[in-house]
Amino acid sequence: MNLNFRDASRFGFGPTRFSLLPKILLVDDEPEILSATKQLLVWAGFAVTTVSSAEEAISKLKTEAFEIVVTDFRLGGKQGDVVVLAARNTCPATPVVLVTGMIDDLPDWMRSGHKALPVVPKPFRFTELLAAMKHARTEVDAPFAMPG
Repeated sequence: MNLNFRDASRFGFGPTRFSLLPKILLVDDEPEILSATKQLLVWAGFAVTTVSSAEEAISKLKTEAFEIVVTDFRLGGKQGDVVVLAARNTCPATPVVLVTGMIDDLPDWMRSGHKALPVVPKPFRFTELLAAMKHARTEVDAPFAMPG
């Protein structure tokens, strides 16, 4: 498969009102993964803001608009579910993709049911991340299953 990653619109993303490039909030506490994923997303045509903790992500979500949030589940301190809930509370129309190496550790509300979050298992291929991001965009208007 020969994909041209430089065209983010191929994956359902377009300009936001704040940027000519689609803005992504990328959350991961592993510096190497954060840096490599950011480089790939920038190369693919996205504007990427990176943070390394749930607390930083929550702060960014309160002050900036993003077209999508991509977060690791296992973060130092608070976990990725806190980022997901913060994204849903501050900007419900923003889709969220979860990246994790520990799918079995995810709470049931995040991985099961009709409207589970798109989950990308680590290690991942870049095309898998882009496909999950596109899927999250199509599900953004659907009801979100909150923990009960």
